[in-house]
Amino acid sequence: MNGEMTRSFSGRRGAAHYRLVLSLIVMVILGLGAYGMSKLTASSTAVSSIETHEVTRNDLMVTVTEDGDVESAKNIEVKCLVAGGSSILWIVEDGSQVKQGDKLVELDASALEDQIDTQRIAFDQARTLMLQSKKTWGVAKIAVTEYLEGTYKQSLQDADALVTIATENVRISKNSLKQTTKMFRQGFVSSLDLEGAKFAVDRCELELGSAQTARDVLEKFTKEKTLEELRSLRDNAEAQTNSDTASYELEQTRLKRLQEQLSHCTVLAPQDGMVVYANERSRRSQEVSIEEGAALREQQVILRLPDLDQMQVRVTVHESKVNEIRPGMRARVRILDQETTGTVTTIANQPEPSNPFEGNAKEYTTLVRLAQEDAASFRPGMTAEVEMLVAHESDALTLPVASVVSQNGKYYAWASSDQGPERRELLIGLSNAEAVEIKGGLLEGERVVLNPRSVVKETRQNIENKDVDMTKFGTS
Repeated sequence: MNGEMTRSFSGRRGAAHYRLVLSLIVMVILGLGAYGMSKLTASSTAVSSIETHEVTRNDLMVTVTEDGDVESAKNIEVKCLVAGGSSILWIVEDGSQVKQGDKLVELDASALEDQIDTQRIAFDQARTLMLQSKKTWGVAKIAVTEYLEGTYKQSLQDADALVTIATENVRISKNSLKQTTKMFRQGFVSSLDLEGAKFAVDRCELELGSAQTARDVLEKFTKEKTLEELRSLRDNAEAQTNSDTASYELEQTRLKRLQEQLSHCTVLAPQDGMVVYANERSRRSQEVSIEEGAALREQQVILRLPDLDQMQVRVTVHESKVNEIRPGMRARVRILDQETTGTVTTIANQPEPSNPFEGNAKEYTTLVRLAQEDAASFRPGMTAEVEMLVAHESDALTLPVASVVSQNGKYYAWASSDQGPERRELLIGLSNAEAVEIKGGLLEGERVVLNPRSVVKETRQNIENKDVDMTKFGTS
């Protein structure tokens, strides 16, 4: 009986051990299953939490956007024409509507008025000298004529008369000598009378020679010498007159110029229009230079009368983008709450003067003409945002910029797959601030990780990992 009890106990003990082992096996299997399910669930949750984007075809527009100021494309400029500049005593209010002939600006004329008073004195002195010189010249010219037609002729007549008288005296004295000689031979006169008659002939011949010499001297020497002296006086008087006349005209010109400068101190409107101060505003400088009391340089533009039917926007484009802009490009312009279109007309060849506080960046002035039908809606000085269309692809395969990563000079995206994100090398085309054109590396309809830098460890392990450099993408 004891043996049966022993066998019965051993049988029960084996069955209990078997059940215990079986229970442990079941628990291990259940635990492994639960662990696997939890890992699978975690993996599925991680995969499903990665945000993706589908590669699709869209319109892609590449633009350059800059801020600028509205101005007229055609202005009548009113400048400071006062030599050496002046200062503003009074100026019409900016934005005023004026009529032709209305006073626009009054400049300080005090210095000019003092100069005019001094110049009038110099002008009067020059005029007095000129008049005196003209009178002296006139007298000198009369003296030449007087000598040739009066004094010389009279002197010549007197000389001829003396020669004639002397000649006649010679003839008479010779006849008398001949008669005296005859009478001396007949004894009627003495030898002393004969000698007296001979002396009379000699004297008359001497007088004739003297008269003839005097006439020759008059004709050959005195006439020429006197004429030379008179003509020299006349010519000197003429030269002095010309000099004094030139001085007078110079002083007169100076006086007229000063009077003209004085007239420029009151500036009148050349035509009807709206007044716009010529304050050149830019992002570098907002200083107002046109105001009462402001000093002006000669030829400085004070204000403009714009043609409000021809308006444009002046913007400055950074040197990294200016080569993308071309005349004739279309532009979208936003002014206040209005939107209109425009066309790029001019791009400066030289950059604007740089501001030392803004580094060495260069900016180029660009003019965008507004559509004429909308131009009258805007006023000079308004702030505008100009978006210039550089390129437009109507059916481009695109990705968001955030999906593209630059690594070692190449561009990559991570496409979704059953094994997780898969890196793809991309061939890049056009781009803007939001999207990139994909020319190779992905197919339409594939999905890519939207922001691989935050979820793909591979993007953070490479030697070089930068955001996409938009300036290196092509524009065509």
